[in-house]
Amino acid sequence: MSDYLLVSGVGMGGWAWDQMWGYLTAPVESPPRLYQRRPVGKVVSINLAGSTGRDINPKITPEESVAAMGSVIKANGLQDLVLVGHEVAAPFVLKAAAAMDTPARGIVLVSGVIPTEGGSPLSAFPFPLRLTFSMMTALNGYGNKGFKLPKPVITNVLCSGLEPTEIIKALGLFRPVPVAMLKSKVSLRDVDLPCSVTYVVLTQDRLLSVHRQREMARRLGDVRLVHLEACHAAMLHRPKELAEILLRFA
Repeated sequence: MSDYLLVSGVGMGGWAWDQMWGYLTAPVESPPRLYQRRPVGKVVSINLAGSTGRDINPKITPEESVAAMGSVIKANGLQDLVLVGHEVAAPFVLKAAAAMDTPARGIVLVSGVIPTEGGSPLSAFPFPLRLTFSMMTALNGYGNKGFKLPKPVITNVLCSGLEPTEIIKALGLFRPVPVAMLKSKVSLRDVDLPCSVTYVVLTQDRLLSVHRQREMARRLGDVRLVHLEACHAAMLHRPKELAEILLRFA
């Protein structure tokens, strides 16, 4: 029976996976037969700080994020684990998997941000978003002070596939971005992945084009590609379909 650790990307938290949790743990049939359960154990959803809550320290470092994921894995006794990383969580999920005492069952990256060797997660984003980030950082004193993504970015880019009422619900849940993590250099050169990696390419993603996603997936070498017709916030847009992809590892 496989456990799942779901790690959200920038501005999002454990809340983003709520519908996914339902689809991953729901009975195979309704009404369910007592002897037929999904091969899924625990499902834990967190933000980049390893918290099931919403807030995140904008000064958190990559090392602290990876350590936090490891602590969550141990504290919850997660076994036969499938690690899922969305967006900028991708490289840190890979590092967390490499540090596990027992190899993970599988790693799934959803529109995962994989920068060039030694580059920052921010460097992997398209220029318009990097410019927006620079402007917002300047307005917040050039430091590591957190700030929320502008409403147009959330509405028209991250959640572009959602219905208006769903976007309104999500807007209030987005939290300040982890500024320090986005600007920190990332190296995966010495990361020895203990299991297979699947990269879910989101074909309606307005933040990261299909070409950019495929390019980043290739940086990891032998990676399986799966395409999903969903916007960047796939767990909100297509929770059932994304859950079905994850259930292949159970």
